[in-house]
Amino acid sequence: MYPLLPLVERFKLKKLSRGDKMGMLRVTQTKSIIKTMRTQKLTIKALGLGRPNYFKILPDNPQTWGMIRKVEHLVKVEKLPD
Repeated sequence: MYPLLPLVERFKLKKLSRGDKMGMLRVTQTKSIIKTMRTQKLTIKALGLGRPNYFKILPDNPQTWGMIRKVEHLVKVEKLPD
């Protein structure tokens, strides 16, 4: 579709061309990752968290919700107003 542009630019153009407004989520880690499965530790790192009470603002999309479902017992999720 946009073969001559760098990957980041193609992503921005595709995102703008869709015209949809993506919501944002505030994901807060509530519990420690000590004694959790390795995949859950990696998911917490992928969400950008690392210690209890750290939070990250993430896009409201299916990929983010999939990661949240995997570690829902370790995090708290709040939908931010637009």
